[in-house]
Amino acid sequence: MVGDVGLDQIDVFYRGAAAGKFRMEPGVAEGCAADVQTLIDALEAQRYRAQFDVFSAFGGFDSAQQMQKGFGSKMSQVVTFLDEYVGAAHRLKQSFLIAGRLVDAQEVENTPNVVATENESLISDGGS
Repeated sequence: MVGDVGLDQIDVFYRGAAAGKFRMEPGVAEGCAADVQTLIDALEAQRYRAQFDVFSAFGGFDSAQQMQKGFGSKMSQVVTFLDEYVGAAHRLKQSFLIAGRLVDAQEVENTPNVVATENESLISDGGS
């Protein structure tokens, strides 16, 4: 079920922001990054549910167990796709923060999965 999560387009955006070819007003970039964080949170919640949901209502028949195994395989594919989607969303968020000059591209490259710069912590907790 590996799908196109738009990473190629996001990388073009990221490179443009990192090179200074695409810029945004800091407030606008912060708002966009906050919206992407909301998406990330929802995707991670979906991923958690897909990863840990247990199918217990299938019964003991052989055919039911085969169905349970099939659904388990599909859920594994869903988790893989959601992992890719979450990674792409993180890259998009980084792109907005760079375009708004809220973080430096070099800082993002040197710190895998930038989680809590001052600006991002403001975004993730709603600015409080």
